[in-house]
Amino acid sequence: MPRTVALLSLGGAPGVTVTAMALAATWPEEPGALLVEADASGGDIGTWHRMFASPGLTDLAAAVRHDQRPDGAGEGPLEHTQVLEGGLPVCPAPASADRADGAVRLLAQNAASLTAASGHVTVLDLGRLTPRSATAHLAAHADAALLLVRDDLAQLRRLQESARYL
Repeated sequence: MPRTVALLSLGGAPGVTVTAMALAATWPEEPGALLVEADASGGDIGTWHRMFASPGLTDLAAAVRHDQRPDGAGEGPLEHTQVLEGGLPVCPAPASADRADGAVRLLAQNAASLTAASGHVTVLDLGRLTPRSATAHLAAHADAALLLVRDDLAQLRRLQESARYL
């Protein structure tokens, strides 16, 4: 069973964040899943749910940067979450791309830090994937990845042309 699941798109807005939230909220195994919004272009969940800026993705990235143990046994993402109504633990990304991108880059340098020591599955909302980016690095280190596309010819062509990078 995967411990880290990444959701991503190649462009457009096919609903990555909403799908990631739904997957994490309905994860069938105990103790469930937590959601890390690691979208380098900025997060939406904090705005949608009027969450505080901290704890969140920038706190997690700072903790990872300060704890560079080779085994990745530092703090996990659960320590940097806020709980939504209904019980879903979420590590929200900052809304601005400059702050979110910096945090995602730091996390990509130690992708093992995203595995929750608590036993939770970590669901990663990676937003839009671009080749050789920090989000691509995080996707490559996930146990499973789900690529979301809209049902239109442009999205399907983009998927076909990007297959060799994926």
